[in-house]
Amino acid sequence: MRFLVLLLAISSVQAASLRGTIRNGATRAPIERVLIRLVSADKKSFETRTGSDGRFVFDALPGARYTVQAVADGFLPLDAQPLELTASEDRRDYELRLNPELRINGRVTKAPDEPASAVTVEARQNGVALVTDWSDANGLFRLTGLAPGQYEIVAVRGITWEPVRGESFTLTRLAQPVTLAVGEPIPQVDIRLRKLAVSRVRLKLTGAVASLVPAGAPPPLNVYDLAERPIPTKGCLVIEDVFVGTYNLVVDGGVPTPITVPVRPGC
Repeated sequence: MRFLVLLLAISSVQAASLRGTIRNGATRAPIERVLIRLVSADKKSFETRTGSDGRFVFDALPGARYTVQAVADGFLPLDAQPLELTASEDRRDYELRLNPELRINGRVTKAPDEPASAVTVEARQNGVALVTDWSDANGLFRLTGLAPGQYEIVAVRGITWEPVRGESFTLTRLAQPVTLAVGEPIPQVDIRLRKLAVSRVRLKLTGAVASLVPAGAPPPLNVYDLAERPIPTKGCLVIEDVFVGTYNLVVDGGVPTPITVPVRPGC
């Protein structure tokens, strides 16, 4: 019995503990129900959640080097933070801050005011899509989990509808939280689509694959819809519903040949 008590005493001395608070990076208010995970260098994981006061406690931790992760609804995930705890260390008042996620609401319509569903909408920076959503039956979409910054909102697919590029605008920096409670409205983006003529393309080609690459402005459809189409054995490539316009035809990665749609059937 004395040996067991001694062993428990030694274990408690060697165990580390961590106490802290998770706060809103914009308002400094405590955040409840945050999932906090500690992952050691040897991949051992420890989890807990914050209480209503934003505080959390880890007891009986092995002394080790950890990465700290934190996730909460309505906030951007915390970048993994390094943390080193020595055996028997009792660290208190450890504080982390989570930044509120920003979102963009919008609606896609067809003239005059008909909802356009199943349209892919992207929030882009420097031409790269960071967040994507699809318009629902009412034409509504939500782009969530965005950091502060300038975005271009683009509709990139719409079957027989030409997407109209959205405006570039700047979301409020997190010096003030982007919430309606503090008078900062969620950006609302309206995208209108207009109907365009489409054509069926029939081309007589020799090779393995062909692509139609837009000449000048991007096509209404995603460029990948017209890329690397396999050429049938008989050499007659048929592409349905191509928007009228000017393209470069590339076969097997060769020299582009300009074509204008509609084009006279080649086969």
